Amino acid sequence: PGRIELSENVFAAFSEYDTKDPKDALYESHQKYIDLQYLITGEELIGLTNDNSIEVASPYDEIKDITFYNYNEGRMLTASPGRYFIFFPEDIHRPCIKKDKSISVKKVVVKIKYD
Repeated sequence: PGRIELSENVFAAFSEYDTKDPKDALYESHQKYIDLQYLITGEELIGLTNDNSIEVASPYDEIKDITFYNYNEGRMLTASPGRYFIFFPEDIHRPCIKKDKSISVKKVVVKIKYD
């Protein structure tokens, strides 16, 4: 786990965690960075919606570049090694959700500065 600076406008964040129950995972969006998410090991579900009228759970945090939302709908996508996902600022996404049971995963998220 940790962060590697790849350039002035790109960094990679590596993490290890156990996937969550859907009730414990919030939707999120970013304004300054595009997310390129790739699971190195394991499998998880990622929720996706473009419904920008959903209720904000935590207002935008400029330092962390994140807004959290209360929402339980949206498409569910399966993330596993061999697949990657790109989320733009308009893509409200909900990572880290368990598929069948909670398992340990390793993930890299490449954050690309968005102007």
